[in-house]
Order: sequence, then C-alpha cells, then structure tokens
Amino acid sequence: PVVKAASAVVPPEPVVKAASAVVPPEPVVKAAPAVVPPEPVARAVPEARSPVSPPPAAPAPREARPAAPSRPVIAEPRRAPRQVAVVPPPPEVSVLRTVWHPTPGRRSARVEVEGHGDVLELREGDAVGVLVVAEIQPSGVVFLHGGARLRRAVGR
Repeated sequence: PVVKAASAVVPPEPVVKAASAVVPPEPVVKAAPAVVPPEPVARAVPEARSPVSPPPAAPAPREARPAAPSRPVIAEPRRAPRQVAVVPPPPEVSVLRTVWHPTPGRRSARVEVEGHGDVLELREGDAVGVLVVAEIQPSGVVFLHGGARLRRAVGR
C-alpha cells in the first residue's frame, strides 16, 4: 500500500505569487470579431521559474509581410492552358498587277500563289489558303498570315 505523508504537501499559493512577480502577464491582443475571435482574458498560470533563470529569449523577428487586404480575397478560377495554333509558313506569292481605286470594294490584284496553278484575281478580304488579302495598294498587296502582315510588291 502507498502511504502519503501529510507534511510533504506544499500549498500552491506561494508559488503562484512568486511566478507572477517574475513573469509579467502576456498582453491580450484583440482582433476584429469577424475575422478572429478575441483571446480569453483568463489564462493558465505558467510554471514557476527560479529567480536566477534568464528571461525567455525574444522570438526571432519575422520577415516583413504585406498588410492583410481590407476586403476578402477571391480566388480566380484556374484557366485552361492556352492552345497555340501552329501556322504553316506562307506560300510563295507573286503579285502581277494591282488595280487601285479610292473605294476599297473596287480594288483588285492579280497574283500567282504557290500550289495554285492559275493566276488569281483577288479583292480585299479574300483568302487564299493561309493568306488573307488585308489591303491592295497601288504598288503591292498586304496579306495577313497568322496575325503578321506580309507585303508583296508588284513584280516581285
């Protein structure tokens, strides 16, 4: 059987007083109620420390963080990866002649395009394979190829 000695029990009150004199109470930090509930004021009593023990080391400084935004941050939906279209190289084009007029609907050009056996008569907006006629000028034709502008002069 275990026998407990009554004289070995130490009352806890002097220990609490000594601990409160050595260790100052931690400050209570209150945050906005909607974000973080406030910490309770009542705290557990820390263990008693001897008066010769060094004070606790200060926590390591944190790196500077930007202030929290004042409004809620909404995550953007993930976007699907972009699909890149592979555009084949432009065919060889030879502009034979152009007929220019101040009215774009009356302009035309006669061209030879690689892969087409015949001479083609084109107007602005016409498409030949991967080429689109963007503009007919007095001295040449501007084609669009994959978003790039290609100018071909008459006779070249």
